[in-house]
Amino acid sequence: MTVAATNLFDILPLNLFNLFSTQGHGNLQRHYMAILLRIYDLAEFNRFGLTRDVDVAEIVDYLKTVDAEDLATVDAETDEENSERDYASYLLRSLVGAGWLEREQSADYIEFITLPDYAFTLLEAFRSIQEQKPKEFTGQLYAAHQLL
Repeated sequence: MTVAATNLFDILPLNLFNLFSTQGHGNLQRHYMAILLRIYDLAEFNRFGLTRDVDVAEIVDYLKTVDAEDLATVDAETDEENSERDYASYLLRSLVGAGWLEREQSADYIEFITLPDYAFTLLEAFRSIQEQKPKEFTGQLYAAHQLL
């Protein structure tokens, strides 16, 4: 009895990768990835989620490190003179809308932002690609070879 393999796109949200195909909007996909990796770094040690305020503050912190001219305006919503916090909230909503992040509200009405399991797995892979670390088992194979 063979079990049919589940198609990856039956699990992932349909527009998950749309943020990275923002042609005509400068290097916005680079900023989305940098923001996701920063949130991933925070969430890695807090799997129960981060408050929305912590996520917005992290995005604002990132925006302060980026040249303002490097950020492209994406929508009419961001065309006006908005604060960094408003723009950070817009970027956070975009990430939630694409399925990279999920919102949860606690009983005391505090909003938490969590990474779904598939996003956690993908971001771990993206981070290891970005860091260009050698494969861990290579060192283990070398050590085993030396012991022989």
